Amino acid sequence: MQSSKNQHFQFKWSKTWNLGRVYDCNGSIKELTKYKKGIKTGCYRSFYEVGKIETKGKYKKGKEVGVWKLWDVDGVLLRKWGIRNDTVIRGRIRQPAKI
Repeated sequence: MQSSKNQHFQFKWSKTWNLGRVYDCNGSIKELTKYKKGIKTGCYRSFYEVGKIETKGKYKKGKEVGVWKLWDVDGVLLRKWGIRNDTVIRGRIRQPAKI
């Protein structure tokens, strides 16, 4: 994980599982990632500055797997896709509403 001067990274330790947290310069959470023995494994979440969820997915042995979802800042689901063997296996993109 690269860190810029506007964010910092923190671990919450257990015996084998770690919860990595990335915060912005205001102390708001930007990302939550589970690690096992230093490798991304388990739930992943990213958040907008206002605290609402942006992305939700899963890692297994450092690779994206399963169903991933992306929401806009208002909580509208924009995209849902599945990943298996490093390949997107299905996806749906929601078209923005016409104004």
